[in-house]
Amino acid sequence: MFISSCTHHIYLDSFVPVHHTFRERHPLSRFLTVGNHIVRTWSMSRNQDQTDPVIFSTEPTITLKKWTAKYHFEKSSKVVLQLPSKTKGFTDSYIPAGETENIPKTEIQRYKRKRWTSFDQFKDLQFVIWRLTLSNTESRWKNRFCNCPNFLKEYVCKYLVGTAIRLKFCKPPPAPEDVL
Repeated sequence: MFISSCTHHIYLDSFVPVHHTFRERHPLSRFLTVGNHIVRTWSMSRNQDQTDPVIFSTEPTITLKKWTAKYHFEKSSKVVLQLPSKTKGFTDSYIPAGETENIPKTEIQRYKRKRWTSFDQFKDLQFVIWRLTLSNTESRWKNRFCNCPNFLKEYVCKYLVGTAIRLKFCKPPPAPEDVL
């Protein structure tokens, strides 16, 4: 059984409050027993080996808006620096945030050191450079991480999509540049 977004909300709005809401205070042992039952029930219903499992998404959807944002990112004059990652089989891409076009290697070294003495220094280092860590294997390009706010919210960003296309890990839709 596949639950669409609308059906999922109806399910959550009706089933969860009725079946998984504590109506009174419980002693710790009862709370742990009920909590364990809730987790076991939800885990069992999502087991792929069940006859009628509840399917949920395991990877983000790349919307046309993301493809378009990627296109505009690629058209910009930002310089992306790629360096080997500490993790074997991955590459780190350092991307200038905001209006900045280029990042000097000294700034990347400061960023990697992660040494700061004040919150303003932390802010200046962490929000001026986005780091995208991408697998070197074509089939695992979605196994990635970026520290930009968009990725942290949606698990996909224009930097990920743009880098994957540049490395020929995926193909964009026919004309994303016409939308936005």
